[in-house]
Amino acid sequence: MDKKVVENDKNQNLLNQVEKISYEATKCKLDFEKLNDIQADITKVSEFLEISYVQAILFACLVELSLQKTVTLEYLGRHLRCSILKVINHVHELDVLENKKYIQKYSKSQNKKYSYNDIGYSVPHNVIESLRTMDKTKLNKVQLFSLPNFLAQVSVMINEREENTITTLILFQQLDFMIANHQRLAFIQFINDNIKLTVNKCVVFAVAYNRLKRNFAINIETIADSIFDDFSEQMEYVQQLSAGNSELIKKDIIRFQESGFMNEKVMGLTSRTVEVLYKQYPELYIQEETNDGIIKAKAIKSKKLYFDAGLKRQIDCLTNVLLKKNFKDFQTKLQESKLPKGITAIFYGVSGTGKTESVYQVAKKTCRDIMMVELSQVKSKWFGESEKQVKKIFDDYRKIYNNNKVKPILFINEADGMFSKRLGITGKTSSVDQTVNTIQNIILQELENFDGILFATTNLTENLDSAFERRFLFKVEFKNPLPEISEKIWKSKLPEFKSQYLKTLSSRYQLSGGEIENVARKYMIEKVIESKQIGLDRLMEFCELEKPFQKQNKIGFRKG
Repeated sequence: MDKKVVENDKNQNLLNQVEKISYEATKCKLDFEKLNDIQADITKVSEFLEISYVQAILFACLVELSLQKTVTLEYLGRHLRCSILKVINHVHELDVLENKKYIQKYSKSQNKKYSYNDIGYSVPHNVIESLRTMDKTKLNKVQLFSLPNFLAQVSVMINEREENTITTLILFQQLDFMIANHQRLAFIQFINDNIKLTVNKCVVFAVAYNRLKRNFAINIETIADSIFDDFSEQMEYVQQLSAGNSELIKKDIIRFQESGFMNEKVMGLTSRTVEVLYKQYPELYIQEETNDGIIKAKAIKSKKLYFDAGLKRQIDCLTNVLLKKNFKDFQTKLQESKLPKGITAIFYGVSGTGKTESVYQVAKKTCRDIMMVELSQVKSKWFGESEKQVKKIFDDYRKIYNNNKVKPILFINEADGMFSKRLGITGKTSSVDQTVNTIQNIILQELENFDGILFATTNLTENLDSAFERRFLFKVEFKNPLPEISEKIWKSKLPEFKSQYLKTLSSRYQLSGGEIENVARKYMIEKVIESKQIGLDRLMEFCELEKPFQKQNKIGFRKG
């Protein structure tokens, strides 16, 4: 008998009492003596929460009402069928509940002084869970997030503000509450230690969330419009930030970037901020160039690359030549032998095989900054003045080269079409063909007397002009990795998976290193940001998406 009673008590929770109290309170009009019939229920709630009889009644009403929306004093008065003045007379009781963190108070007013009409209340999820489970330890617990989910939650709150579901002040109050409970996260602590204003913290978190989603920059006016519900405050904030009078700029947290549209002001994270953001999530990091087109060597993340023995030997040789202790001596010996002292290398082969990343890693290991150039963009963006722009690239590089003790690398990336065989000029030759030929001749001329360090990448495998072949000292071909190398790449990207699974992937799918990285990124996005469990079947789906036209009968899976 006693055992049955205990079991029944265990199956009950205080939400039943809360519901009953809230319902009966609608009849009492704040005359609490009329609630004597449910005194036992009120006592249960008050004893569990260690609050007064009156506080338990008000709290029960707030629990039920706040599940629908933030509860204003007017809304609470309507629920209790009394005047708002009667409710205001009990605000001190609500203050006790707030101090105990059983409820949260918000104000929609933008001023430091606000009226009672501006006040609203809600009950945190952990408090309701404590009532449901009869577990007191949950009263002081708040919902904790991983860093990606924290930033995603901030994004949700900003969207709620933009849709006028909450006010700017409520957004800031909620954000301050979240920050206070997530100091264990290094990025949150870094921002909180360096930035004072909540609005600036909100902006950083919004930019950081976009960075995790591979959007490197965000429009200043767009984010300000989402955060502020007062237009004049929005304009003032944008003006101060654009003028550089913000702690975000002064503390080197945010930087301005060039935009593809005229008069558009966009901002991104500085390299120091990016470093802290990706410290726990290096798999999600993506390299980005700086505002002036220079990629700093110290900003490049070290990455282990896997190649066959022959390719590795060539890259190691090139790296050793460019080490500071060897480079100067090497150039001196070339000059003494009356040979061109420039170091030029072309990496060619199919897309995704590691050409670009190899340049980054050589630069990282040799402590050399990179001047990044996309020749394809030069041709399309400044058509008609392409020749001048190509000449300017080499002029600009010479200035940087001469002004730096550690000589930088000129990196011409994705130069497909520029290094192909030149076309004979005939009556049928188009103006585009003539422009390409002119650009090629300029590059060939510049390479003839080049004294610096040049890397170029192209996906061309056969059609390279012989004149370019002669002018590149190092010609390094990148092929798709063999299965044993592919397995190592899979292991480096997804170390938590069993070796037999990775062996299956490497033998069944002939993916390049870049394609394997794409699969790993999709895995990380679903696992970390979307909190999904990923198995081998899902990985194979990702592989299929990387090679949608690839036949399914692969090595090791042939029939017969």
